[in-house]
This record gives sequence, structure tokens and C-alpha cells, in this order.
Amino acid sequence: MSSYSDYIRLQFEIQEQERDKGLTMPEDIRIWKDIRYGDDEVQILDIYKPLMNEEDGEKKLPVIVNVHGGGWVYGKKEGYQFYCMELAGKGFTVISFDYHLAPEFKFPTPIRDTALLFEWILEHADEYLLDKDNIFAFSDSAGSNILLSYYGCCLNKDYRNSISVDIKEYPSLKGLVCNCGVYRVMMNDPKDPLTAVLAKEYLEKCENDQDLICLDITRGITGDFPPVFFCTGTGDFLSHQTGILSEALLKANVPFQFHSYGDAKNRLGHVFNTNIRSQFAKKSNMDEIAFVKSLISED
Repeated sequence: MSSYSDYIRLQFEIQEQERDKGLTMPEDIRIWKDIRYGDDEVQILDIYKPLMNEEDGEKKLPVIVNVHGGGWVYGKKEGYQFYCMELAGKGFTVISFDYHLAPEFKFPTPIRDTALLFEWILEHADEYLLDKDNIFAFSDSAGSNILLSYYGCCLNKDYRNSISVDIKEYPSLKGLVCNCGVYRVMMNDPKDPLTAVLAKEYLEKCENDQDLICLDITRGITGDFPPVFFCTGTGDFLSHQTGILSEALLKANVPFQFHSYGDAKNRLGHVFNTNIRSQFAKKSNMDEIAFVKSLISED
């Protein structure tokens, strides 16, 4: 492992612990922990579901899959547990999962993990009362890059072949949510030198912009993509990336909503939405839930 990845992991973990200090588990959420979705010990998931009343006890719920961020080198499902429980409390089954991290595992390993995770969901939908007709995916930061790369592989054969990901079975996702995402990486981006450094940890070869083309998710977006909600914060170092995604979605004629949260007095940092104490996080999360609920199809 590189010393830089060690440093990022330590800093991100400290930030998560500080953010969630004092939070307690809600009593109205049922949790399944550490379920295997693949053969590797890293490939585990958690399921969060609101406790149902007796009449709704066997009712299938719409699903939100959370693809965590962390610059491709950090992240674990436990770091999103309170965020996922917050979403589950709005009437969803929420699935959060671990995937292989760089630099130990290189691109496109996390995308392959994500493909395996969605195959597991389709296979076990009846067991966990998952509504396969209403599956959504939430993501943040590098997780948005992984999510959009994955779904580009599902819907775009040329893109799938270009990054060597095998897709056996995939759901028809009803909507995608990307918080403070990274959509294209450049070696000498004056607005964001950090992401290029992290990309070097993620890719086998990363010497110039041509090597980084595999991380440009706009190549995989097609008109078959579902509606997309994406947002940034006024203090997010990746805020300039939103124009890249909006341009690609407009070109493909994909419906989308874009929101920027915060103001001059309230500079909201990267992935601000995971701090469930924040009024701005509550606002953004409620907007995303409203977006998702507007897309749910009834039987």
C-alpha cells in the first residue's frame, strides 16, 4: 500500500468518526449485517429496512443501493450506516456494500463488484422482499464514478468492452442519485489536484490524460439511462465536475435534476449530505427522496 493511501484512509476515518459521534441506532430500523454477495471476504453487504406494521409485514419495498465514495482507496459500509438508516426510514429497503479498494485492487475491480452486487439483489429479491421493479442507486464522490461506469457497462456494449467488465444480469434502475461526484479526471486540473493523485492509486497506468479516459463516465451514458438527480455544495472541491455530467445528460437527452446547496455563509464541503445532523443534508436528502418517490411505479 502507498503511504498516500494510508494517509487518506486515516484522515477520512477521523472525519467520519467526528461526523457521527454521539449518534445512536434508531429503534424503528431492522438491520441484516455482513451478508456475502460474492465469494471474497470483502464482498459483504448490509440491509436496512423500516419496521413494518402487521398489515404491511410481507410487503415488498422499493430499494436504494448506496455506492460509497472514498477516492477509490477508502470507504466501508459502516461509515454510511446512519445515512442509510435515515434513507430507510423514508420507506425504503437500503443496501450498503463494501467493494475492493485501491491501491491493492485496481480498476475496474470495484465496477465488477458492483455488477456482482446487483446480480445478488436480483437473485435474493424474494427472500428479502425487495421490489425488483423499483430499484434506485445513490452514490457520492468516487462512488458516483463507479456507479455510472457500472450502469454504462450495462447499457452500452462498446463502453463495456472498452473497460472489460462482464455483465451477466442487471436491473432496470428507475433513477440514479449522485452527490458531489467525480465524472472525469484530468492530470493537471488546477481546481482539483487531489483526484488525479488518487486516480494514480486506482489505475495500473496513469501517466497522462489518455490513461485517464477510462474514468470518464460520459462515454458510457446513453439515452436509455434513467432520470438522474445530482448535486454539489458551495464548498465542494468537485463542484466544477457538475457541468461535465449535465452536458453529457443533455447530449443523451436523459432527464435530470441538478441542485447546489448552501450559500456564501454556509460553505458546504464534500459529501455534506452524509452528515445527517445538518439542516442542509436533511434538505438535500429529502429532495432526493422526493425525486425517487416521483419515479416509483405502482403494481
